[in-house]
Amino acid sequence: GMEVDNEKVINIFGHCVFDEVVSGENFYGIDIGCSYGKKLTALQLGTMQCFQEPMDERDSNYSIKEMKLSHIDLPHDEHTITNLRMHIDVLFTDFDLVSTEVAEYIVQRFGESGKKEIELMLDKKQLFMKQAKKILEKSHNAGFSI
Repeated sequence: GMEVDNEKVINIFGHCVFDEVVSGENFYGIDIGCSYGKKLTALQLGTMQCFQEPMDERDSNYSIKEMKLSHIDLPHDEHTITNLRMHIDVLFTDFDLVSTEVAEYIVQRFGESGKKEIELMLDKKQLFMKQAKKILEKSHNAGFSI
């Protein structure tokens, strides 16, 4: 799990999606996906008891337009990392997020350069942090490298 150094103040935050509540001494990450129609989480100060309630489906019609491999129409022989990056950047104006399948393709096709590209895409907010982390962990465990 995540470890956080002891601080003199209590830090409670959300807007970072976790599978469960993350806690450490004086540190609590409580957002576990309410914006995705899952559970709303609250932390009772004093007792530090955690409460979770399913989000009402009427409160979320969250949708996202993902760029998929089918949207990338470069000829296969033009799939250099530079050409692909420029192509994705141009197309991205019509999308909210680069799909996991595109990011995994980049890592599988370009190895270490692809992993660096995932970090750049994260900086450009083309991927979610959790999405990038899973892709990079998966590539590390599978041993993708050039």
